[in-house]
Amino acid sequence: MNKAALQPLIVAVLATNLIASPGSDPRYQISNDGDLVEITILEQQPAPTRESKLKKFKEKINSSSLAQLLILYSESFRPNEQALILERVSKKRIRSFRDIHSLLSFFVREDLNARRAAERSLNRLSPDQDGAFSSVFVDLLDDEQPILRLFGLIGVERLRPQEALEILYEEAKKPFDIHTPSLAIAPTPAINFRIKFLTLEILADWEGKKVLKLINKRSKEAPSVAKLSATYFWKENLPTLMKWSRSRKREDLIRADFGWQASPLIEDLKATRETLWEVLNSQRYDQEIRHRAAIKLGLVASKDDVSNLLKLRQEEKKKKIRLLYETALFASQDPRIIPILRDHIMKNPNPDARAGALTQLSQFVEPDEYRKLLLEMVHNDPDKKNRDRASKTLQLSSE
Repeated sequence: MNKAALQPLIVAVLATNLIASPGSDPRYQISNDGDLVEITILEQQPAPTRESKLKKFKEKINSSSLAQLLILYSESFRPNEQALILERVSKKRIRSFRDIHSLLSFFVREDLNARRAAERSLNRLSPDQDGAFSSVFVDLLDDEQPILRLFGLIGVERLRPQEALEILYEEAKKPFDIHTPSLAIAPTPAINFRIKFLTLEILADWEGKKVLKLINKRSKEAPSVAKLSATYFWKENLPTLMKWSRSRKREDLIRADFGWQASPLIEDLKATRETLWEVLNSQRYDQEIRHRAAIKLGLVASKDDVSNLLKLRQEEKKKKIRLLYETALFASQDPRIIPILRDHIMKNPNPDARAGALTQLSQFVEPDEYRKLLLEMVHNDPDKKNRDRASKTLQLSSE
């Protein structure tokens, strides 16, 4: 074969091996038809943008299983990608035992964001749909590692398998190891504290009044537990809460403080209005406790209660007591507090109180009237933070 005859073959081989080889420049397209070789220069494609890459990544994680998300998270080093992965994890429902294993792998990491995402996914468990997974969580309650017991406890809280009750009671009967958790303590004691607290909360919600005595007993070791008895058993425990509130013992006063922080059912608060009045009007109780009682009374105040509060506020000479009645009135959301709110906006020396009064007044006035009040604060309020905040709110309202 002469040189002229070899030339097309050489061109074809070179084109195939060099230009069209794997990983070659995608701007060229090779067509090899026997002795005829055509090389077409394609239109150059723009480099993918950050937005297109992000869109593609979101599509990938949205179609991934929990096991695949775990691999992606382990391989990722970009914080924005990790955040997107964890957001997706938190929205996934458990469909298999493998999913539980993947969630557990997220949960045991020394990464609070990963742990929270796994917990939010666990909270999607339903006793009606996911009861078949109960045994896994019950078995974990007896594990030696606290982090695994906590994972199992969260699953038990959602699924409520009867076989877990005995284990829960055994845990609840053991005393707390620490008084209160803090950032200064090691992770293991903090996890153990949460396990015991969550165990008591599950029993309160699951078993009802029969565990009230046990919860109050544990509150001697960990005062924050008093919040559970006040939340779940407000009516039944209110006499005990009042007793703690009048006590001179520091441990009782701390328990009382946690108890008054609770948010019981509105129906339970309504049933104790008379007692709340008693605490509000009695000097036997600390000012802060009376303040908390005022808030709770205001939340369930009847029209007659509001009328009485308005009268008492008008007649009261002591500023501290007047503030208690105003606290109850503001919590009531009754329209008759509008003049008091206007007065606070104009005259209260506390800038936060002025701003708070304006915010609450916005619920009662028309949008145009609210904008006028905001404009007035922008021009006349002596506090720069209030002026800036009102200006920003005005801008948002006009968009």
